[in-house]
Amino acid sequence: MAQGASERLSEAEARPAPRPAATGARASGRGAGPFGRGAAVPIVDIAAGGTVWHARADEAGRFRDWLAAHFPGILKDEICLLKKDRGRRVAVAEGLVIKATLRRRGRSRLRFALRASTSRRDFAVGDRLIAGGVPLPRPVAWATLRRGGLRVADYIVTERIADSRKLTSILKAARDSECLRRPVLDGLGELLALFHRNGYSNRDLKDGNVLAVERPALRLWAVDLDGVRRACWRVGGLKRDFRAVLRSLGLHGWATAADKAALLEAYNARVPARLRLRRLPPFGRESGGRGEAAGDPA
Repeated sequence: MAQGASERLSEAEARPAPRPAATGARASGRGAGPFGRGAAVPIVDIAAGGTVWHARADEAGRFRDWLAAHFPGILKDEICLLKKDRGRRVAVAEGLVIKATLRRRGRSRLRFALRASTSRRDFAVGDRLIAGGVPLPRPVAWATLRRGGLRVADYIVTERIADSRKLTSILKAARDSECLRRPVLDGLGELLALFHRNGYSNRDLKDGNVLAVERPALRLWAVDLDGVRRACWRVGGLKRDFRAVLRSLGLHGWATAADKAALLEAYNARVPARLRLRRLPPFGRESGGRGEAAGDPA
């Protein structure tokens, strides 16, 4: 017994000491695994403005300074806001992007208040997918604001993807550009394949949720994990992920037979045999475009 205890002590002593938390931060001992399991990333708690944030230890100092300078005013600053709609705001400042999901009015109010934190889940899933090679912005911190035990708001902060623009603008501007058409379709097929290979589906991979970095070579990044779920591994179920992509392409005239063949080829080249598709699923009426085939039946 004494020998076993001595061995355990030696192992503990051999581990490197954890990085000290930034001033005003408290080490939480949690990792980036879902609900605190699989502590691969050290997390520290940082209290600011009545909200407790959970930040990566290696970003604690930078994030604390960012909070002091920008939160919560960033969510009301029209210059910083990227997106503002019912129940959601996205803003950017100094290389970090904050996404706020807020309690809505009406029937969904109670449902939102009682559900678990989505930002915590997105932080954990994002870290896991990045480790699996999926191009996503690196999560930096998350927080859930509760009042009386009820959820009022969810926040997640990620790195900004530099020199990027929404895929939507490329689909509109480069509709007749053959030099961009194939790389875009190849990138979309690769994104879908990477999610599926890592055991996840993404049914919201529309053009508004994809960023494009064009230099030195075109690369696509997924920036919203709301539609990401654990995959059921039935090919019929995974086909649904293609529908958001195909609708986006169709709306901008990128739904020719050649476009769909290129998307399918790019996907099949990057997934194991059990996930390969023989044809793409129907997705409703496609927009007109240069030489489009007739829309698939719904």
